[in-house]
Amino acid sequence: MGANTSQVSDLSDNPSLRTLVGTESISENDPFWNQLISFTFISPTSRYISPIFPNLTLPFVSLSNSGDSKLLEEAVIPLAKILIENNPRSGNFGALVRIFLGRTKELKVSTECQDQLFIWQAHNALFMIRCLLKVFIREMSEEELHLQFSYQERAPGSCAETGSEDLLEELLSNLIHLIVEVPLLDITYSILFEAVTTLLVFFSYQLFNKESSEMD
Repeated sequence: MGANTSQVSDLSDNPSLRTLVGTESISENDPFWNQLISFTFISPTSRYISPIFPNLTLPFVSLSNSGDSKLLEEAVIPLAKILIENNPRSGNFGALVRIFLGRTKELKVSTECQDQLFIWQAHNALFMIRCLLKVFIREMSEEELHLQFSYQERAPGSCAETGSEDLLEELLSNLIHLIVEVPLLDITYSILFEAVTTLLVFFSYQLFNKESSEMD
């Protein structure tokens, strides 16, 4: 990922993803974020050619069957576990969420202006958040999950401080607002689909969380 066409087999060695999950904090103003969310994604077994982006493969469609989704999940798990360990120092997960929230503030205007690139990048950011969230939910309690949203960038050698804003609540509110306010068009279908899917991941905590599943 990062201005490239990616496959599941490439994820573990992807330099951009390694930087995201690493120990170094990345400023929200860093050009890295634009590079990170400018990617196309090809699953091992299927391709979907978008009528809007004929040269792009949209990730949510490429991973439409359960086999592809399983391969993706297995590839994301080790990266997400590294991020769980490093995020208290780097705050990079919260930065990724804020990058997405910043994009969505202008999403309705982008739709009216047919700004396809902007919508595509916002979709990619949310796609990454959702993939990471699924692993987070599986590996930690609700309290620990909430903390992952609160860590912010801080000086090297210390843990990232927790922010005053409730980033988790803001993300959930933003997803609902996006679904309600953004019109369903060819160019917005992918991000609306991803918004609904991300909400389903949140609402399926007991399904994905290991401790909850074992209790059931």
